[in-house]
Amino acid sequence: MPLYDTNVRGLTLLLDESLKNDIKLFVNASTAFVYDGKSKVHKINPISLYAATKLQGELLCDYYGERGMQCVTFRQFPAYGEFDNARKFIPFIIQSALKGETTELKTSPGYQKWDYIYVDDIVDAYMSLISSPPYTKAHEIFDIGTGHAPTLRTTINLILNLLNSKINPVWGAVPYRNNEMCYACADTYNARKLLHWKAKTTLYDGMKKTIDWYKEHNRRD
Repeated sequence: MPLYDTNVRGLTLLLDESLKNDIKLFVNASTAFVYDGKSKVHKINPISLYAATKLQGELLCDYYGERGMQCVTFRQFPAYGEFDNARKFIPFIIQSALKGETTELKTSPGYQKWDYIYVDDIVDAYMSLISSPPYTKAHEIFDIGTGHAPTLRTTINLILNLLNSKINPVWGAVPYRNNEMCYACADTYNARKLLHWKAKTTLYDGMKKTIDWYKEHNRRD
């Protein structure tokens, strides 16, 4: 099973070798999808197999942290930006609008609230670890997001407006999934306090940069 082999077995090997070689800090990339995504109260309840393996990874960091290695986990909220996977939601919307091959976008009712974070802000979060102070816990966990969660409708409309697209979203044409993440918003308190970090890029500015990149990328293709 690839997910298990990478996120659990592979992580165990990395942690074990890091402990043996006296690595001072181990950074683990997890996901916001370890939360149940049903309310503003963050409850741990993975909504997918991927998220379940990521949560197992966090537990492994707990284990190795108790054995003397400093571990940090970033629970990353949905990212967007340049060079993204074309099958993901935001690249799909942008590419559909740029190609102009359809006038309709069938989507869910669009009331999910997701905290999208621009890729450069995530990079800055990782860089902040270099100068961050000693931690009080053997395994520190941080939400990496903006702390703001607009509705999916807001995000889609922003993209289409920035592109001056004639695509018409058909809200509700696709039902919510059984395991739909309805609310995903980072609690940025720990990151601000311990890492002295917060996301700087607004959704508008990040989407504009992303769209400009796709326009240039499409011209080169």
